[in-house]
Amino acid sequence: MEERRKSPGAGPLDQLMQLPTAIFLARLPIPTIAVYLDGRIIFANPACEGMLGSPADDLTASNATDLLADDTDGRSPYEILRNSAGQVIALRHSDGSTVRAIVSQSMLIREDDEIALVCFQDVTEQLWNSQTALGSRR
Repeated sequence: MEERRKSPGAGPLDQLMQLPTAIFLARLPIPTIAVYLDGRIIFANPACEGMLGSPADDLTASNATDLLADDTDGRSPYEILRNSAGQVIALRHSDGSTVRAIVSQSMLIREDDEIALVCFQDVTEQLWNSQTALGSRR
């Protein structure tokens, strides 16, 4: 592990503020992805790799259209992610299965931001369990 340089007299908040954004995002235990305006995936963290079954290099070499399992109705992946905060969307796992995930609000919130930076909460198992429970009651 690399040694972190500390500024003399730097408090804990100062240390946090000096942490590079890309390193911080990569270390988040929450699946996080960044999609550029044109649909290119420009960042995916290891938690996203785990949720979708693809290495980050493969994800960032693709278009987010390939990631979305539902019909986009002509909307761009950027638009879908920016406008789906709090909603469940369907994503493609590398094994061909569908992952259902709640999308966060983009962390970049200005109207002129060209990147949608969102987190996902995988709810596939929860939805499957609730559907199974409903089916067993019938």
